[in-house]
Amino acid sequence: RNVYAASRSSHVLTVFKRNRRTGALRQLRGRAGCLSRFGGSGCARARALAGAAAIRVSPDGRHVYVASVGSDAVAVFKRNRRTGRLSQLRGSGGCVSQFPGGGCARGRALNGAIDVALSRDGRHVYVASFDGHGIAIFTRNPDGTLTQLPGPGGCITQSGTEGCTSGRTLRKLLSLIVSPDGAQVYA
Repeated sequence: RNVYAASRSSHVLTVFKRNRRTGALRQLRGRAGCLSRFGGSGCARARALAGAAAIRVSPDGRHVYVASVGSDAVAVFKRNRRTGRLSQLRGSGGCVSQFPGGGCARGRALNGAIDVALSRDGRHVYVASFDGHGIAIFTRNPDGTLTQLPGPGGCITQSGTEGCTSGRTLRKLLSLIVSPDGAQVYA
């Protein structure tokens, strides 16, 4: 029903309605049609969208997750399944950042967050970190908020920094994908 687009240079998340028959796209009207770090150009304001790089919709269609390189964060939005309209979760539930500020919760291994992937069952969210050389691992709560796994299980990095598990060949990650059977995550 919807297509979502991220703009790294404009710091914007754009929302489109998709015609199922023709595939044509139409941007939602007014402030529902885009969310912006600055709230300009007729867009609604949203946190943690600096350098918005990747978008994933949860398998149940209820939430949208955006990895943002410039915010070193993953932003969390509630999705109206009928209209496609997005609204950022309130308070610290609306984003998790390497460098908290602007109301985001603090997370580890998010420096240069460049991609986001969800497990097939929607219970876990994985974020690739370009500058942090690793992967942040979260449990997805029923309300869409994210809780990073505690201790070394909450992240894996090239050098094992920030209390993360140490991994090999994780330098400058660009993308993540979860296997169709949900058994593996590839970076």
